Amino acid sequence: MGNLVVLPGGFNQVCGEARFTIDFRHPEDEVLDGFEKQVRDLIEDVATRRGLVLQLGQRVGEANIHFDGKICDALEASCEEAGVRWRRMPSHAGHDAQLIGTLCRAAMLFVPRVGTATGPTSGRSSITSATASRCW
Repeated sequence: MGNLVVLPGGFNQVCGEARFTIDFRHPEDEVLDGFEKQVRDLIEDVATRRGLVLQLGQRVGEANIHFDGKICDALEASCEEAGVRWRRMPSHAGHDAQLIGTLCRAAMLFVPRVGTATGPTSGRSSITSATASRCW
């Protein structure tokens, strides 16, 4: 899920309105389309059965790209040489490489973190920046 806002939002108040986003990610666009249809159908069914007012929309809908195999292979070899664990991962999060990848070959190097990217442990890498830079 992306986020959830319940209004009026006070303690012990019955909700009058709820707004939420759902973030789907999958390396195959057809699967994403299927996820979206299933969720839309479910939400519409619940709203109809309960007499709720419903407004659906789509905030972002970027097509998936596949990272360049040769660049990924080179990054993996560099990680191996630097003694850094690696794993191939699809990315469908709106990264710069996703946009650049529509113009030229692209790949990404994800540096593992401890905790979350936006939480209190943000910025604490499980490997040092110097080690990561040796992989690039």
